[in-house]
Amino acid sequence: MRTETAVRSGALQSGYVRVAARSLGRDTGPMSGVNEGGVDSEFFIGSGGEREHWRSNWICNVGYGSNKDLFDRSPRPDFEAACEVL
Repeated sequence: MRTETAVRSGALQSGYVRVAARSLGRDTGPMSGVNEGGVDSEFFIGSGGEREHWRSNWICNVGYGSNKDLFDRSPRPDFEAACEVL
């Protein structure tokens, strides 16, 4: 149960990290579908000490984005077509 709680709490904290980075003018991009084992072996496994037992929970790039090469937002349906108010 400790591991499950830690993973869930870590994922929740990721939102706070992203909000903090955005408040400092940085752009953030959380990523999914990464090879977590590869990330862990690159940054944690074999590093010795406390980090030896760490593993990745989520990955997020942080930096300054550019509007160059961005495509326009895809069209969205109108509220009336997508929602029903009860």
